[in-house]
Amino acid sequence: MINKINIFCWLVILFPFSCELLADKTLVAPNGNEIIFSESLSGKNIDKDAWGRIFFAKGNRKIDISLDKHIFTKSQGGRYYTYSNDNVISPTGNYIIINSIYGSMYPTQSGGEKYVDRAYCSIVDMNTGCVVSDRDGEVCGYSWDRNKDLIVSSYHDSFDFLSSKMAVNKSGVNSDWSAQDIKNLTLCDSPNRSNIGAYYLLISKFKKGSDQQKIIKNTIVDWTNDLVNEATVLDKTYLYIEPKENKKSKMYLLKSDKVKVISLSDDNQWVFISYISNGSNPILAWVSKNYLSDFSR
Repeated sequence: MINKINIFCWLVILFPFSCELLADKTLVAPNGNEIIFSESLSGKNIDKDAWGRIFFAKGNRKIDISLDKHIFTKSQGGRYYTYSNDNVISPTGNYIIINSIYGSMYPTQSGGEKYVDRAYCSIVDMNTGCVVSDRDGEVCGYSWDRNKDLIVSSYHDSFDFLSSKMAVNKSGVNSDWSAQDIKNLTLCDSPNRSNIGAYYLLISKFKKGSDQQKIIKNTIVDWTNDLVNEATVLDKTYLYIEPKENKKSKMYLLKSDKVKVISLSDDNQWVFISYISNGSNPILAWVSKNYLSDFSR
């Protein structure tokens, strides 16, 4: 494990020299991916080695995986993260435990205020950045088994953290999910040919123009752009919700439109395609194979 420390010193004209220490700390997994603790915090009711945000870094990508519903501010409280390198990496190196505190001021019966907090523990998949589990209570006293990726207590009770992992087809995504929830979903169950249709259906669950909807659309567009197989529309053709003649929608494509090929129907007569409208709006639908140019599957 490596701590990365960045020191920036500023010389202000006509004023004494001052130096500010920005001590971001980093946990490095065996695969080289990192958890970066950023925005150092201190003050009343704040533990030592506390941080406002955490990031997952993989190669050139750096993703904020903090829980945005509870971002800490000194005026309102919220969640902050506590750095530790003590038995936080799983035996295989695939997971890291991140501990955090959520605290806030609450009114008392006497008319005053009292600070109350609760400890949380999150488990991050160090291959993807997915926050697999975020729990409070007794399980936060558990630690890694010596030989396998299993959270256990001193009494040998275990916690199946993988059972709570987000999946686009199983998580029951609803309009209450925050932008960070959706971002985490894309890390936990990244788009593929089997679930991209479910991602497309999620667009309608969120308000038009919302951050959640933008994340879903961008995820689909990025995935679509990486597809190799492309086809050209031979003539005006309607789009179908399902690969059936009685499932025609009101939308259509025009001759010479370019589409990306996702998959073929079981009878090899329909093609599931992606078309990007206006450069950023994905449309996923079925098209009769007869209306597309030849392509390799």
